[in-house]
Amino acid sequence: MGILHSFFDESGKFQDHEVVAFCGFGASESQLRDFDKQWDNQLRRIGMDALHWVKARRNGKTLGSNIGPQTLKERINELKPFADCINDYLGIGISCVFEVTGYTSFAQESKQLLGGVDNPFYIQFLRTVLLLAEYAKPDENVAMTCDEDEETAWNSYRLYRRVKELDPRAGKRLKAITFADDENFPALQAADMLSFLCREQAQLQWHGIHYEYEEFFRYLTDERGTSSVKWKVAFKDKEDLSKLEKSLIKTA
Repeated sequence: MGILHSFFDESGKFQDHEVVAFCGFGASESQLRDFDKQWDNQLRRIGMDALHWVKARRNGKTLGSNIGPQTLKERINELKPFADCINDYLGIGISCVFEVTGYTSFAQESKQLLGGVDNPFYIQFLRTVLLLAEYAKPDENVAMTCDEDEETAWNSYRLYRRVKELDPRAGKRLKAITFADDENFPALQAADMLSFLCREQAQLQWHGIHYEYEEFFRYLTDERGTSSVKWKVAFKDKEDLSKLEKSLIKTA
């Protein structure tokens, strides 16, 4: 049996953010091997050990040991080869972005239907697992690697166990979950970048709050004929989640 390797990161905590995102990528072993090689080539080009988006986006500061402060346009162009790595070598990109109040305003009975938790991360994690299981080939099982942030790691492990109980079909495909420092996993660095960008893009779509890297987000996610990535994107605001709650109640 082959393994569909997947890497995910969370951006924003529901207790203190209006928008939360859980995003990442999946790839076969051969895809991942090629991706890692090309990503590492780009890191060497700019003189970095790992790409951390919160630092890389600061165009007024150095980008690694080889790239000094730049204009925003220059920094976007410098980072585009990383977006190309994602589109050229990975298999599936998954973005799940929620407006927090859309879920926290659910009636308690509705939350019980979704596991009885106040944290919208439960639905995001479940949706992600189902999409990975759907995308994986018949002879592939799914392995997940998540960022080792303590709170996210604990929630992910609990939900990993819960999914295997509640959805045996998907749970049967989900064979492993692990937690890692993104320093040594290029696909986790890519997931960190995507999660941060998706949260900012949601703020733009729902609240009109513009952000510096809109152009880079479009470059990363817009459909291109040569891309190997199949994008699965869900941006759910309060209205969308209200519809979800009503459908749950109707079918319960």
